[in-house]
Amino acid sequence: MPTASGTSGYIDNPAAYVLASKQFTLALHMDTYVFKFNYGFLNIMEAGTVINFGHLSDIVNGSKDAGFWDSFRVFFDAVSESTAFDFKWRAIGEEDYPVSVAFGVKKFPLSMFESGPWNSFAVYGVASRKINDMSFSAGMKKTVGHDYMGFIADASKVVSDTVLLIGEYDENQFNAGVKMSLNYNVNVEFYVRDILNVYKAGEIGEFLRSYFIFGISYLQ
Repeated sequence: MPTASGTSGYIDNPAAYVLASKQFTLALHMDTYVFKFNYGFLNIMEAGTVINFGHLSDIVNGSKDAGFWDSFRVFFDAVSESTAFDFKWRAIGEEDYPVSVAFGVKKFPLSMFESGPWNSFAVYGVASRKINDMSFSAGMKKTVGHDYMGFIADASKVVSDTVLLIGEYDENQFNAGVKMSLNYNVNVEFYVRDILNVYKAGEIGEFLRSYFIFGISYLQ
């Protein structure tokens, strides 16, 4: 299923697995209403798009007093600034090797000629291994604007066949969460980002805005 940031994997970090050929996933995560669509090719590649409807809405609402034609221009600029693409290639799989390994890009901006949207763009390499009802991943990620290669790692465990518990380290913060399967096709997800700093949320509203993510995903 898609992560909260787009490509398939855990919470924010990718896994070294891709969708099967012609499979697709849809997801909506309610941190800032981020929509994802991913599609599998040839059992070794996956491509997708991410649209941040929360960011798009903020831009459009900020120009409510613009003229008719200016409103069109603002809307198309907002779509461009709020849309990005993901791509992942699985180099080797556990069918023939001890681990699966994949390389990819995250959040390649549609508005590639603007400076702002590049802040979330990253390239990564990740290795994953499934052991019984657990899965482990580790890799490196280089995000534009960071002068270092960030380390990423994940561990997950299936509980009662339909619940997946996840612990995650993403460069400089720890995340945790739960994915629950309602059936073969649909998951609901509850994540907390940056759990070591949750205590800084002075009230429940601040916690929900800054740390908590609810999502729903569909696999076909």
